[in-house]
Amino acid sequence: MKNWQTFLWIVIAALVGFILGIGRETTCSETMNIAPIKQEMSTVTLSRIEGDRLSLSIDGNVRVIWSEEHFLDESGDVFLGQVPNANDLKFRQYPFVGNANTGKFYPATTTWARGVKIKDRRFFATKEQAIEAGFSPSKSVK
Repeated sequence: MKNWQTFLWIVIAALVGFILGIGRETTCSETMNIAPIKQEMSTVTLSRIEGDRLSLSIDGNVRVIWSEEHFLDESGDVFLGQVPNANDLKFRQYPFVGNANTGKFYPATTTWARGVKIKDRRFFATKEQAIEAGFSPSKSVK
């Protein structure tokens, strides 16, 4: 619940900043000839929320970015599991993620690892560390 609220605030803040930036005028020296620029406003509309899926409708030349590898250039869906938070940095540091609830561990790059509830996540540098901690490898561990 908190992740989608954070994402929504980021989108709102970006849109407000974009709109405020359009309204600003700069002064130029008299020696410069600047042709008038037609200002256009791109919009990103949050059209629907279903479960962990946010459906965005994009109108105009705009890119919505919510992580290094996830962005939208046209209308589509954003899944809250893709929106990074401080805990997601651990996925880049550790190659294996254990699920304390099931006792299994997964490669950190898989959707199964991302699907583990935050309170149940345990991070491991090696397969051996995960096994020593009592976790068993999932089918995705090679």
